[in-house]
Amino acid sequence: MQNTVWTLRELWRRRFAVVAFALIAAIVGALVAYEPTFPPKSRSDSVGVASVRILVDTPDSQVVAIGAEGAGDLGGHASLLAQLMLQGEAKAAIARRAGVDAKRLVTVAASGPSQIDSSPVSGPPETKALVVRTLTSESGNQLPIIGVDAQAADAESAAKLANAAVAGLEDFVASKASIAGVPDDRKLHVRGLNVAQGENVVRGPSKTMAVALAIFVFGALCALLLLTSVLARNWRAVAEAEQKHRGDGGWSPERADVEPEITVPAPPPASPSAPSGAHGSPAAGEHHPAEATADAFAIPASRSMGSRSMGWSDPPL
Repeated sequence: MQNTVWTLRELWRRRFAVVAFALIAAIVGALVAYEPTFPPKSRSDSVGVASVRILVDTPDSQVVAIGAEGAGDLGGHASLLAQLMLQGEAKAAIARRAGVDAKRLVTVAASGPSQIDSSPVSGPPETKALVVRTLTSESGNQLPIIGVDAQAADAESAAKLANAAVAGLEDFVASKASIAGVPDDRKLHVRGLNVAQGENVVRGPSKTMAVALAIFVFGALCALLLLTSVLARNWRAVAEAEQKHRGDGGWSPERADVEPEITVPAPPPASPSAPSGAHGSPAAGEHHPAEATADAFAIPASRSMGSRSMGWSDPPL
């Protein structure tokens, strides 16, 4: 509880910085969600996607017949048909069934055979695209199944395009078999395993992501502000403690090279109760400090100004 109160007080004391942090976080979130144009343009858009699976089968369906003739090579036929759907007559048949221009239909090979769901294809939202792949088993063997993921401006258009891929591939296989004169008992059969159901998905950074990033940036800046405040407070406390220690005469780096002053204490004065000789004079062997000073300035008797001590004689009378 105390930490919470301290945190709120610190943020309130620095409320102008907190407001600035909020503005910075809002700008970051806005740049993630919108392009810096006037008027701002959203970086995300909604597109429709749909998926369908196409089974490449024999006249005697391998789904119900055991050991159907030619069933062992169906994986290779599925891979070949998936490649033909990306261009040429197969692509034109699909575009015709979808009611679009073949030149405006984008066909893309999947990045890997094990990929089940595709990400939306880059480009304008109205782009119509097909992502084609051959599915594989867990052991890596090719399955006689072609996966098709369609993208369009909305979910309905995407479902229509995915179902058109099945119908267009059926038309292409039937046309080729008819031209080549393949007997009915040796023709490949293609059919959809499901009816495509479209849905709308958001492509690009969503507004939820932008808001989450703005909150994260604001929290990180406030945490950095509180950390700086704690460091500054501890720094001041240590500096005051050092200053107080120096004032008490303690060791400090500035005083480490200064030579200490040596003071010689003065001799204590003579105690009044000290023993003395006769008539109050000091005892034998003791000297009073005042007498020692007087003796230092005394003139020897041989240098007195008396005439006798200097060897002079009185003039004769």
